[in-house]
Amino acid sequence: MRVGGPADLFAVVHNAFEFRAIVRFARARHLPYLVLGRGSDVVISDRGVRGLVIQVRAEASEVVGERYIAGAGVPMARAATETQKAGL
Repeated sequence: MRVGGPADLFAVVHNAFEFRAIVRFARARHLPYLVLGRGSDVVISDRGVRGLVIQVRAEASEVVGERYIAGAGVPMARAATETQKAGL
């Protein structure tokens, strides 16, 4: 859609280690932060976002019994394919 305003700061993380580090960074500096997954279902105001936007691109996933466990960055098409293959 290409709408919405800028963030003051923007970071992309790929795993829990990076996520914890960036949240500690924000908290230590009293920065407000907003956490997004892939962001495909989010529309940001033209006024933008104050503080730090953290986009989580963690794409790890696994089937455990009858559960599908996925990181916030797993594309929906991949999740659908993996769960269908697992019979869920």
